[in-house]
Amino acid sequence: MTRTALHRFGALLCALGVCLWLTACLLLPATAEDTRSNLTLICRSDPVTLSGMQWNLYRVGARSADGSYQLEGDFAGDPVSMELTTASEMQTAADTLENYAVLEQRQPQSTDKTDDSGSVTFGELEKGLYLLAGKMVVSGDKRYIPSPVLVEIAGKPEEMNLLAYPKFQVRKLPTSDTIQYTVRKVWKNDESQPQDRTAFIDVGLYQDGTLTDTVRLDESNGWTYHWSADALADCRILEMDVPKEYTVVYRGNETQFLMINTHNSTKASTITPESTVVTTETTTMAVTSALATSQVTGDTTAPATSSVTGGAAVTTVRQTGNTAASSGGKLPQTGQLWWPVPVLAGAGLVLVVVGFRLHSKK
Repeated sequence: MTRTALHRFGALLCALGVCLWLTACLLLPATAEDTRSNLTLICRSDPVTLSGMQWNLYRVGARSADGSYQLEGDFAGDPVSMELTTASEMQTAADTLENYAVLEQRQPQSTDKTDDSGSVTFGELEKGLYLLAGKMVVSGDKRYIPSPVLVEIAGKPEEMNLLAYPKFQVRKLPTSDTIQYTVRKVWKNDESQPQDRTAFIDVGLYQDGTLTDTVRLDESNGWTYHWSADALADCRILEMDVPKEYTVVYRGNETQFLMINTHNSTKASTITPESTVVTTETTTMAVTSALATSQVTGDTTAPATSSVTGGAAVTTVRQTGNTAASSGGKLPQTGQLWWPVPVLAGAGLVLVVVGFRLHSKK
């Protein structure tokens, strides 16, 4: 190689090295604080496309420095366990937070309805924990009741586009004007602290978000109450004053509600996902639990399974782009790949040094 050719080759290596170095630097400014993610819900229950379904988006909390979840804003004082290590725990928290949001008429961050294709998108979401609560729609002779969805935007240094496929309880329209409901109160994990139990609790009975009655549960009625309500109404219950040392969980099926108070001194044991059965002298309550599972796939066009098996409503979450492993039933997150940064920076530096040496040789 002639001296002139060597000189030019060295200059070329220097230029290439500078380009690689600049490329690595351009990757660095995208920090977690810059994250903006879009979440799209696809609402279908084969063969029905659920258009016109209203969804409310609430920001309910975020991760603290130690990695635990903390509720914030309107949800900060809710007596809800945020130990979200399993899919069942996530769905339980979503169900209970939704109950508070609806009955206390909390203002959502955003509200929208599904379009003719059954989809609705919430954009520009910062990192944090979000609750999505949908409203029932009627199609034909059936009611479609969506399960609430709890989603964590993990604050990865890359914009993400998430696809969620909520599942629904599908119920036939009632043939009678009224339905008989039952509410049952259960105390849990407080055997060694019975003094923390209250002598009674007051429960609000709600119909379409309006308080219609308040009833008292205690030992004399077996912590149980029965009542009738409009068959087409959205009926809910709310413990008016949760005891200080307890958290609360609301579970229910079509006509029965289970209200569980768990003592804070002991981590709540996992409720059997399929069903929790409570037997009394007058009734046997089989309360179905709605599960939330998350899955990631590179094939974002794959159809979501819409069947409801064994009463368990499953929420599937997919994300576009790169894939990542999921654990504990939490929404899988992916972000920008960071390994190219040191590789590009190092390669650029090597090329600059080699090119400079070749360029300077005589």
